[in-house]
Amino acid sequence: MAVLAMGIGGILMLARHSDDWTASQDHDAGGLSGYRKLALVMAEPFRRLEWQVYDFMHTFGRKTPGDPDVVVLGIDEASLALEDSSAFPEDIAASRPLQLMDEVFPWSREVYAHVIDRLVEAGAKTIVIDLMFPAESGRYPEGDEVLRECLERNREHVVLAADIIAADVQNGVNESILFPYDGLIAHRWPPDERIGFVSYWPDTDGVIRQARFRYQQDPVTPERSLLSFGAAALRMEGMGERIPADTRLHQIRFGDAENYPPVSLHEIFVPDLWQSNYGNGAFFAGKTVFLGTVARQQQDFHPTPVGKIAGVRIHAHVYAALKAGELIRQPPSWFAPASIALAAFLAWLMLAMFRRPLLATILLFAGVAGALFGQVLMLTVADMVVHSVTPAMAFGLIGICGFTFDYFQERQQKHALKRSIMRFHSPDVAEQIVQHPETYYSIRQGASRCIVVLFSDIRGYTSMSEQMTAQEMVTQLNEYFERMVSAVFRHNGAVDKFIGDAMMAVWGRFRDHPDEAALQDDARNAVASALVMRGQLEELNASWRARNMAELAIGIGLHQGEAVVGEIGSQERAELTAIGDSVNLGSRLEGATKEYGLDLLISAAVEERVRDTYLCRSVDLLRVKGKQLPVEVFAVLGKREQTSPAGLDSFERGMAHYRAGRFAEAVGCFGEAKLAGLDDELTGIFLERSIRLFENPPEKWDGVYTMTKK
Repeated sequence: MAVLAMGIGGILMLARHSDDWTASQDHDAGGLSGYRKLALVMAEPFRRLEWQVYDFMHTFGRKTPGDPDVVVLGIDEASLALEDSSAFPEDIAASRPLQLMDEVFPWSREVYAHVIDRLVEAGAKTIVIDLMFPAESGRYPEGDEVLRECLERNREHVVLAADIIAADVQNGVNESILFPYDGLIAHRWPPDERIGFVSYWPDTDGVIRQARFRYQQDPVTPERSLLSFGAAALRMEGMGERIPADTRLHQIRFGDAENYPPVSLHEIFVPDLWQSNYGNGAFFAGKTVFLGTVARQQQDFHPTPVGKIAGVRIHAHVYAALKAGELIRQPPSWFAPASIALAAFLAWLMLAMFRRPLLATILLFAGVAGALFGQVLMLTVADMVVHSVTPAMAFGLIGICGFTFDYFQERQQKHALKRSIMRFHSPDVAEQIVQHPETYYSIRQGASRCIVVLFSDIRGYTSMSEQMTAQEMVTQLNEYFERMVSAVFRHNGAVDKFIGDAMMAVWGRFRDHPDEAALQDDARNAVASALVMRGQLEELNASWRARNMAELAIGIGLHQGEAVVGEIGSQERAELTAIGDSVNLGSRLEGATKEYGLDLLISAAVEERVRDTYLCRSVDLLRVKGKQLPVEVFAVLGKREQTSPAGLDSFERGMAHYRAGRFAEAVGCFGEAKLAGLDDELTGIFLERSIRLFENPPEKWDGVYTMTKK
């Protein structure tokens, strides 16, 4: 048990903190080394879980109180479309700034000069403009000079935005500062105190939890430093001593998500509203005003621990937290690994001293709850973020493993066989194996069997998954595989493996010296399973369509032939599977469905054994990648008793002419099939091929189509 505790604790410690331990080495080398990338991958799941717990505690715990002297002046939907706003036409006609705002955004920069003048006249302390003016105005160049003059006469009241631009280069990340247009505020070092950077550095899950208040562009040149937006505003207001002197990231205690509701910008230029809502400007007296976009179409919204809010409101939250001293401290670097080691030791001690399951379970839950409560306490009282998730995981995992170790050890031998096979075989097949385990154990050593192999794959799922969340992807795949596996099991098949969104199933691997009747049963069961999968997917797509989820399309390939069946793998992990040319051909046929616009292809070996039961259609003589001998492939239309589709006879005659090299006759037959109603992609493919070959006859013709892709 001590070894178990040390092992779990060590693994969690290594996984969670390997990123921290490799960071300094990679920093010296420049860029991300292989070890650093591996460390990031190992640590990421733990970090995300810790962040989620932290966000939950932050949302429902103590927050930075709303600052009554902070106002967000928002460029909202009404300000961008004055015809839908509270401004009457006569208000617009009488107001120069409203006339400018009645143009397409971005407006002339003269608008912001009018905003600054109005707010300063009203007694606003500082106006922080969360808009980038990186270059000369293209549409309204005259507005630049108006804004420049306004900035000069209100030097002690306005902060403009700069941005930290990061670009990936060969040896790492190159950062530069994008300053405001030189025609508004001159560039120099040290920078003008009216400039602050608006950049944030979100965590890898995209959530903004931290802020940097000072950016040092050149470590050896102290004057090449720039304050953040909020820090620049504080310095302008005479509270520069509250700004941290370092350049590292600081955890922020955000306020309530509803703090700093935006005031619509256009309202300050509507006389009636200026008087009734804002007391002729008294509302803004002594306030720090953050001006920025809050309209949804501007897409300046970012996730934070308290929710997704507009960027300008994030600046207001960070400013208020810095002003109130609500920065959350980090514990020393040794604290986290030490806490994991302590949790592992306490879990081992609990299991060693308390052998009664009920008492140990109570202590286990109490320990996990205590760790989480400790994190809440430290965050609320001590302003320190102490992540308890990984230590709690170490404590809980060791406890759970200890409780179940004896149970699994006692039952392992009795149930090993049944657990192994019930996940991959239908209940009937599994019961046969349980009743005759010698067959199962003998085949594990390797045997040659005539099997039917089915490969299915979702079309284009890799690109589709990029538009889905992890939860949506897992939910949809589980629903899909639930139906597909059920279809295999209902027809006495076995699921060999899942390969991402692909599935491999087999029939007949436990048949020793089967007769022809048994081989026919396997082939019919496999085709029946594929047709049920096709029908089940139609039902699933209807359900997903009703839930606004992406619909799926699949390809299925079936082949029957000799393969080697056995338990393949390593000492630590192995699986009972089938390998050989027959398996590879089944996989290639699944891939070939894309070439013909079909969802199911079967080989001639399967078709020969199912032609009395199922109506099939010739597809091609196909030489798949990696094989020299061609194989004839067919599509399955349905049960034999169903009516043949119109044009099928003409298509089959055309196929005979095509393979014999009589391309003119083939063109005529394929055209007849198309006119008769068999106007699908497969008919179109062979009609086009026949026309092309008729116009340019090949020197040698064997009727074989060679695939160049898997």
